[in-house]
Amino acid sequence: MFGLELKREEGAAEPFWLSGRLENGLELVFFQMDGKRGDTPALVFDVTEGGIDDVIADLVAKGVTIVTPVSEAPGGWSADFLDPDGFGLGLWQSEALPRSLK
Repeated sequence: MFGLELKREEGAAEPFWLSGRLENGLELVFFQMDGKRGDTPALVFDVTEGGIDDVIADLVAKGVTIVTPVSEAPGGWSADFLDPDGFGLGLWQSEALPRSLK
């Protein structure tokens, strides 16, 4: 796809997903699913240092709408929230990292 080598991944929550990495290290992950504005993240950020619970708590304190609180996801934890225009964004963190750094 677009010159990107994709790898099929298996997980408990989804039947499968595709992932690929760009030369600069950016990883792209593709899921097939139905979605509509406001309930499906358009962009998911990897929390590389851990602390996903802390990040979500900070977003809540700033008045950000949380769509899905921190939940178990394939290989780790995820959470979804809305940007000011109502578009879904997400966070994902490996299960190997601590959920809180505080």
